[in-house]
Amino acid sequence: MSGTRFLLLTVVILVIQLFVAEFINVHHMLYIAVILLPVMILPYRYNRSVAMLIALAIGLLTDLSYDGVLGLNAAALVAAAFFRDPLLSLVASKSARENLSAIGPHTLGRGKFTLFTLLLYSLFFIFYIALDNVLYFSFFYTFGRFILNVLANTAVMMILESTLLRGPFGGR
Repeated sequence: MSGTRFLLLTVVILVIQLFVAEFINVHHMLYIAVILLPVMILPYRYNRSVAMLIALAIGLLTDLSYDGVLGLNAAALVAAAFFRDPLLSLVASKSARENLSAIGPHTLGRGKFTLFTLLLYSLFFIFYIALDNVLYFSFFYTFGRFILNVLANTAVMMILESTLLRGPFGGR
């Protein structure tokens, strides 16, 4: 994916995120976070520092754009960018990772990409919920919130991936 396509995809994802956060409030336990997609699909050749800076910029833009705890999305996205490569190494072999031009179901396969998405969202929401309000609620409420968010966001990401990355931003 070229730099222009990636930037355009990131802007589209930010607009979708703002729309979802502002108008689609399903439940107070559920936070739909589509902003992880640009961090997830960064080319594997990008080093960790660049991925973390991109995640910080996306997270701060999201945090500044709507009500909520300032820096919450930024911190969780930076953590996801930091652990992106180690999580990818759990899913794909070293030879497969070296040949990756981009991370997606067309390069990893649908099953491995879904597992990678599930792992990355798990990490994202561990940080997000821990920074948001883990000490205010019981363990079972917090764990339920974590499971609900990871499963719902993984499903949303699979839908988003199949519409955006195979459609206008498909660049394969």
